[in-house]
Amino acid sequence: MCGPGIFVVSAPDEILKPCSELMAQLQREAPRLDEGNTQFALQLLSLVAMQAQDLSLADAVAEFCIEKSRELSEEASTISVTSRLLECAGANSDSAAAMEVLARRLEGVSYLAPASALTDLYDSLSHLQLLDDRLSNTLGSARAASRLGGKA
Repeated sequence: MCGPGIFVVSAPDEILKPCSELMAQLQREAPRLDEGNTQFALQLLSLVAMQAQDLSLADAVAEFCIEKSRELSEEASTISVTSRLLECAGANSDSAAAMEVLARRLEGVSYLAPASALTDLYDSLSHLQLLDDRLSNTLGSARAASRLGGKA
């Protein structure tokens, strides 16, 4: 819910260092995605990274989310992880490179997330493929892996 505020006031350079420090703290403490304010912090960090086009912060947030996708509970959805990865991809001004990295990251989630979450991921990937022909081509592996895992 903090997204509109970040877009209204932007992401001034002064907040990039504290955001990087918060990300480093999350990496050290390694909380679960459903623990405390972790999801809110990741949303804030991914939106700041996108708005400031800070690729190093975006990469750190994305890698954290991918790693934590293996800890999703049985009833959890992958939509939060997928959303953070989309926001992190938005930090890259080169859209072709961003889509390629996004596809690799989503494929990583499809291999790491528990089988119970893969039907949800498969649905998200199917919808993402409709947005852009380039995404349609690059998300094929991630979609196939999520479909196979979801049937396991």
